[in-house]
Amino acid sequence: MQLTALSWIDSFFEISPEDILPFVPTLLARVLPAISSGSDQVRQAATRVNTSLMEFIMTLSEDSPEQAPQRIPPIKEEDSRRSSLQSQRPSADGASSQQPPTPQSGLDYASAVNSLTLQFLNENEATRVAAISWLIMLHRKAPRKVLSMNDGTFPALLKTLSDPAEAVVTKDLQLLSQISRNSEDGYFTSFMVNLLQLFSTDRKLLEVRGNLIIRQLCMNLSPERIYRTLADCLEKEEV
Repeated sequence: MQLTALSWIDSFFEISPEDILPFVPTLLARVLPAISSGSDQVRQAATRVNTSLMEFIMTLSEDSPEQAPQRIPPIKEEDSRRSSLQSQRPSADGASSQQPPTPQSGLDYASAVNSLTLQFLNENEATRVAAISWLIMLHRKAPRKVLSMNDGTFPALLKTLSDPAEAVVTKDLQLLSQISRNSEDGYFTSFMVNLLQLFSTDRKLLEVRGNLIIRQLCMNLSPERIYRTLADCLEKEEV
């Protein structure tokens, strides 16, 4: 059943990929776990669908400004009743003349990010790595729509630094570095403060992963900026 569903989804990309757009958050919740399936066929089909889905999202344009909602004049009760009857009245060929709902014009980033964040809890390493890879891609594409210090995703990314899989931690650090590199200094300082707090409350993380975390951050960001910010944070804590 799972393989059949993935095959159908893969076929939809050849027919009408834009019709899949409203269902992307739901598809991510189904496809990413299948990447870690014990069946080779399911795993290969899920990987193929995931690649097609990611490539399609990358082709979408984010440059067009959002249209302001149009002001709809009030409708009298009599006009509303007449309009409703007309929409339900069968046409000459016997079909209803009611118009189908307008499909969603863009990706629902909030729902997609929420769906991806939930995959951090998946027991399989490949699925968790795929979820973070998606977040990296979405943040590069639309940084203002993905991941801010004020939403619930940032704490989840910090918690993921304790993941038992080094590949997941490395991807997580890549995403955190990317967010910091494209954000204001206040975000970077908050990140360093939260990282120090995490080290102070989780000594095992500091001992096992401390060197890896700092080394990866220095590879992706300015080492001088990291050490200066950490020094300032430690100095303020001592005062």
